Amino acid sequence: MDRSSILNGTALADQCDLLIASLNEENERLTRKMQATSKFIKSDLDGRAIKSMKRFSVDFISATGLMIEANERDIYDLHTLKSRVDGVNIDGNKIISEMEEAKRNYNSCRDSADEYSSKAGSAKDEAERSKYVSEAKSYSDKADHWNSVYNSLVKEADLYDQLSYETDGLFQDGNCLRKYAYSEVDRLIGVNTNGGKNITIRTISKPRITPVLYAGEIPPEFEDRLREVAEEYGLTDDEIDYILENYPGLLVLLYLCDRFPFLSVQWPLGLVQDCLGQYQGQDQGQQDLVVDGYTVSSEYLQILKDLEMPEYYLTDYGYGYYENGELVGIYPHYVGDGGITFGYGHYVSRNEYNTDPDEQALVDTYCPSGAMNSTNAYGVVPDSDYVPMDEVNSMFAADVSEHVGPVVNWLNENNVNLTDSQIFALIMYRYNHGNIGALLPSLEDYRDGLISNSEFNELWDGPANRQEAYRDLWGD
Repeated sequence: MDRSSILNGTALADQCDLLIASLNEENERLTRKMQATSKFIKSDLDGRAIKSMKRFSVDFISATGLMIEANERDIYDLHTLKSRVDGVNIDGNKIISEMEEAKRNYNSCRDSADEYSSKAGSAKDEAERSKYVSEAKSYSDKADHWNSVYNSLVKEADLYDQLSYETDGLFQDGNCLRKYAYSEVDRLIGVNTNGGKNITIRTISKPRITPVLYAGEIPPEFEDRLREVAEEYGLTDDEIDYILENYPGLLVLLYLCDRFPFLSVQWPLGLVQDCLGQYQGQDQGQQDLVVDGYTVSSEYLQILKDLEMPEYYLTDYGYGYYENGELVGIYPHYVGDGGITFGYGHYVSRNEYNTDPDEQALVDTYCPSGAMNSTNAYGVVPDSDYVPMDEVNSMFAADVSEHVGPVVNWLNENNVNLTDSQIFALIMYRYNHGNIGALLPSLEDYRDGLISNSEFNELWDGPANRQEAYRDLWGD
């Protein structure tokens, strides 16, 4: 506590009551909206536009339910705050001033008591001694009084510090969930625009479910509850980890269906099964890739595909084109530097467009005239045609093949023995960087035992998600 510390507990308790009433009203309103949206989603209304709107509405239920959850966390914390401060009124400046005064008075009375005690010891007669003893006792009693006053003031100051400590963590969970909900609403509002221009809503196979936890880490106990609900519906730990990492909005939906009986659990369960189908055998069309006798497994290739084109890019950002729930193509898209990317990371710069006839033909086949000169920073190239998946996969295989030989040959020529997953970490690194030159001296040190496995694993650079993938492949 300092002189600026003020606590009007009575007024604060009244404000808590007003906020609790307001949040309860807000939750009633949000619940009604959830009910109406749920009825719309479960209705028999059909048609392409209706289906798109239904898919789009699922995340609004998720965001709305999280807002209710955030409000309830705040309501609980408001009750806690009220119970601690009601009737407690503290003025830091007044308390500190009174403490200083009490300390001065105590010291003055204590000094006077000591002075008269000393005089009593050297008194000439009994009458004089009795007088000094009486004065010493009087000042000693006053000193005890001011000491008691001082201790009471210290308790008030300590109470303020204790209340500050006890209430320090209040409203953090609600604030975290509210940020998550707000960011999701902002994303949903902006998901169908690109550079300020409207773009066509693509046909997608599943609702636009929350791809990432935009607010960072959700409260641990809330994540625990998401896991508990998912376990109740029969999901394994590995399946929950996969859904939480890739489609956390689905676990939120399951949680909300568990909380609000008017929501049907069948549609999020169906979505969960769709996504687990990807988990159990994602992109079944991907085959092993054999380059000059070396085989790159489809499992590793899928890791690279997921880094280059996450599922939510295909759905949330409209990069994928779907027919009857099947991904049949991927739209060309900008990545922020004027170039255009096709499929799983096949990048065409403006210079390549102007100097390489094959790259120019690729761009001109699927993009409108002038697409390379667009100022659009990110997103689907407007008015472009999707690239069929057969061609996307062929480009991907050809692009990866360019990096397999140089990596494998260098390792063989330099007697560097690695596991297949470690080799693919280097292949993927070269795919993303164009070369592995910066790592070659360290690979030689690794071969010669000059650096450990874990030390080499700290040398990767690039975006955080790619570094994590490299390290996972390299292993401990």
